[in-house]
Amino acid sequence: MSATRTPITREAFVSPNHVQAALRGANYPHAPALMSVVTDDGEIQDIPVPQEFVQRGVLPPGYAVDFLFDPEEVVAKLTNAGATHMEEVPPQVFQKMADLVNAPENLKIVPQWLYDQKRNLTSNALAQGITPEAHMQQLREARDQGEGSGSGEKKEKKKGFFKGLFGKK
Repeated sequence: MSATRTPITREAFVSPNHVQAALRGANYPHAPALMSVVTDDGEIQDIPVPQEFVQRGVLPPGYAVDFLFDPEEVVAKLTNAGATHMEEVPPQVFQKMADLVNAPENLKIVPQWLYDQKRNLTSNALAQGITPEAHMQQLREARDQGEGSGSGEKKEKKKGFFKGLFGKK
């Protein structure tokens, strides 16, 4: 009789408490956690998480918790190292990786649409066997080659989106 082997998945690294950790932030209770919002002019700005959501332990409607270092990247790194099942990862190594992924400093509350776009970008990059950063560079180069077409306003919105995606100002 063979033992059941558990595939390594993104979900294995996501703590059931990651939402509460994101709502409280790294300096709770001394300083509020921040969440990203889109301003009227299309810029992404960080503001304190409203206390009512922290107290209730739920995200504001239309928001999600983003992992700056995505658990999907952990899975890809383990797969590249030859580990495809949880039983191949020493428990102490798994715990260190899960702690890193779920650390409040790695969590950010962002609009759901932004989260969805980043997840798509990350998944596409890893499917190509490259890092999300390398994929972003490819996208920038493709955009720069096409600079002659399209409106300047559209380009500025894209620039603001990508800056906000990775927390750069």
